[in-house]
Amino acid sequence: MNSTVKTALLWVVIIVLVFLLWSLFQTTKGTSETIAFSQFLDRVNSGAVESVTIRGDDIRGETKSTVAGGKKEFHTTALTTYPAMVDMLRAKGVKIEVEHAADTPFITALITWAPVLFLIGLWIFFMRQMQGAATRRSRSASRRPSSSPATPRR
Repeated sequence: MNSTVKTALLWVVIIVLVFLLWSLFQTTKGTSETIAFSQFLDRVNSGAVESVTIRGDDIRGETKSTVAGGKKEFHTTALTTYPAMVDMLRAKGVKIEVEHAADTPFITALITWAPVLFLIGLWIFFMRQMQGAATRRSRSASRRPSSSPATPRR
């Protein structure tokens, strides 16, 4: 098989594997149902919510396994100036966790773009390696003595 075809096939395999790994890590994030804040309050009042995690204005939680549909994750956005919500959650026996607000946008963007930047860096690395190999090949070819006898030019 031609070395160019082998190289192209290797690149195709590498690219496919990288995209498969990337999609694997993207789909492992937990899937949760987005609900309206009023629906969240209704679930709390009916006693269907088992636990919540409040991070800034983002609320993530789980329903009890005894409710219809079983244990499910959900998330919603709430008003940060709604103190009655915590009282209601405590009255219904909901486990409450509070975390710091989300990371800065720079960190989030860096995490999002890290795989793309890694792929670009990997591509540049391999291109430089291939260029170096081509240069070495051309230098070694020019050092070989020619098979034809040298004829003096007039």
